Amino acid sequence: MSHDLRASAEVTCACWVGAYLLGSIPLGHLVERSRLRHDLRRLERGRRLAAADDLRALVGGSTADGASTLPGVAELAGAVLDTAKVVALALAVLIIVRAWSPGVHRGLIPATSAFGALSTQVLTVWQSASLWAALAAGVGHLWPVWLGFRGAGQGQAPLLAIAVRFTPAGFVVAVAAYLAARPIAGQRRAVVVSLIGFVAWTWAAWLWDLPHWWGSLPGPEVAVWAGVLAGVVAARNLVSPRS
Repeated sequence: MSHDLRASAEVTCACWVGAYLLGSIPLGHLVERSRLRHDLRRLERGRRLAAADDLRALVGGSTADGASTLPGVAELAGAVLDTAKVVALALAVLIIVRAWSPGVHRGLIPATSAFGALSTQVLTVWQSASLWAALAAGVGHLWPVWLGFRGAGQGQAPLLAIAVRFTPAGFVVAVAAYLAARPIAGQRRAVVVSLIGFVAWTWAAWLWDLPHWWGSLPGPEVAVWAGVLAGVVAARNLVSPRS
């Protein structure tokens, strides 16, 4: 392995570790805690609530009649921040690894990922690094090291965002499969159906060169990545207990 290629590999691995660690920063959790501290300070200043239902409404819970089911402003803000965090990390890794990759400026070696041996439909080194960094950041969001590998909620938004970014057509197929199966099979089985549709589309897109819109070029790496992403979603929603 040449010095340039070894340096590129080291930078890529470091970026993946960094993506997981930075993805583990629970921005949504911090926003919720900040709002809760603000509300508790209001209580300490003498603004006592009259009933337990009002107290639950203040800290973000539902009322006794179940009317308060929509997410609050803090919850939505946290989801937006966590989603932007994962997407930004994927973009940062793309830029960093491209700058360190050999062959970009001097034409030393083909700048393709290791999956190039399996197909002519192959990503560049930096595209591959960004693809897996996004997944690492998503895993960090779901199982954050800073919270003892216990995330807050299911954390769907960042995973949906990276699916839209890298496999938009597969995302559309997954949503359509979920909506079709939900009334018939229930929520959990509908999730399974949507994941199967998502993975099946990425493999079909590789084999038959189906449209990929603005996403990554269909090929073996994206197909494997989609399978891993589906496994992560299944582990979080169908296996792991909710945090």
